Amino acid sequence: MRVGIDFGTTNSSAALVLGKIVEAVKNPFAMQFGYSFPSSFCVDKDGEVLLADLAEQEMGDSPRGYKRSVKRDLGQKEPYTLNGRKFLPEELIVEFLAMLKGEAEKRISTSLSAAVITVPATYDSEQLLLMEQAAQAAGFKSVMSVAEPIAAAIYYDQVNKEKYQLKNGDYLLVYDFGGGTFDASLVRRNGLNYEFLHNEGETVGGEDIDKMIYNDWLKTARQVFREMLSEELYVDISNKNAARRNQIDVLRMCRDVKHRLSSMAEALQWHFLS
Repeated sequence: MRVGIDFGTTNSSAALVLGKIVEAVKNPFAMQFGYSFPSSFCVDKDGEVLLADLAEQEMGDSPRGYKRSVKRDLGQKEPYTLNGRKFLPEELIVEFLAMLKGEAEKRISTSLSAAVITVPATYDSEQLLLMEQAAQAAGFKSVMSVAEPIAAAIYYDQVNKEKYQLKNGDYLLVYDFGGGTFDASLVRRNGLNYEFLHNEGETVGGEDIDKMIYNDWLKTARQVFREMLSEELYVDISNKNAARRNQIDVLRMCRDVKHRLSSMAEALQWHFLS
């Protein structure tokens, strides 16, 4: 049995095929047992690496140990420094994949040795190798990678096969605007398989929009509340933990505003810093 894993820039998920049913792996820490895991990491004061929801909860106490958007940095040579410990992106990914593996194994009460992992179409050979090695280090003996546009095409075909059956030679244009990248990919049905033809991608995603909203908010706050909001909230030499905590807190607010704008013409949210 294989587990399917989508390790995302912002959120991740995993699923099992039980008979003919695809069952998403539940996140035990999410409200009402959701199926999405925040792609977050936090090294606490004791040096322990906390993941997903536990990392989000720990961020307030260990803001300088907090990290997300690791997927975008896969392949970089400069390690992160999190609460005094150093990690390369792939080392943190190993921890996360092992956690997803463990949660999937709880559902079937047996060990999993094989995984299918979706990867960006823009990943080069080094990044693909690093992801495969990370999965192996997480405990998977067999690892298969599938380009995210191909995975999207397979899903579309399965969901819509009763309404519209893709025929041999049919094309699909797949748009993927994720947390870290924006890709437009051309995929063709080739027999029982799907052929990846072309991809146009940009290393810009939802995380960049969050930062744009953040920078705009910060500029406005400095202008309107110059006397109320000291720049030391963001560049505080004496209390770097508080500065980092406030920065992450405001970025969360900006992310929430962005999500509201998906269904609203305007979004306004007041936020009071501690």
